[in-house]
Amino acid sequence: MDFIYDYIPATLMWTALLMAHMLASVALIGAITHQALAVLAPAASSRPNRGFWHRFRSVNAAAYAGAVCLLWLLTMALGALVYTRYRIYVRMPMEGEGFWTIVGLFELKENVTTLGLFMLPAYWFFWRHPGVADYQRARGWTTIVLACIAWLGLLAGHLVVNVRGMGT
Repeated sequence: MDFIYDYIPATLMWTALLMAHMLASVALIGAITHQALAVLAPAASSRPNRGFWHRFRSVNAAAYAGAVCLLWLLTMALGALVYTRYRIYVRMPMEGEGFWTIVGLFELKENVTTLGLFMLPAYWFFWRHPGVADYQRARGWTTIVLACIAWLGLLAGHLVVNVRGMGT
C-alpha cells in the first residue's frame, strides 16, 4: 500500500478511512434504529399522523433489511481497514497509560459486532419474508439484538476516539 502515500499523505488517508467508517456506522445506526422502533412500538395505522415520534416508528421495516445488511458489511470492512492503525497507534499507548476499561470495551465491541455479522444471514432471511407470521418473533428479536450491537459498537468506537484519537 505504500504507493498510495505517493499521492495522498498518510495521515489524510487514515483520517479519511476513519471518517468513512464513522459515517457508515452512523447510517447503520439510523437504519437499524428506525427498523427496531418499528418492530418494538409500531405506529397504529388507524390513527392520523401524530408528529415526529409517530413518523419515526411508522416506517416500512422490511424495506430497511437490505440497507442494514449492506451498511453492516461496509462498516465492518472499513473498520477492518482502520484496525491495524488502531492496534499499533491507539491501543498500545492506551494500554501503556492504563485505560483498561476502554480497551476492554473495544474488545467487547469487536467480538459482539462479529457475532452480529454472523447473525446477518438469519436476519436477512427473516426480513425477506415479512408476510410470514411464524417469523415475526424471530424478525423482532434479530432486529433488536442487531440494534443493540450496533449501538454498542458506535458508542465504544466513539469513546476510543474521544480518549485517544487516531494515533495522536
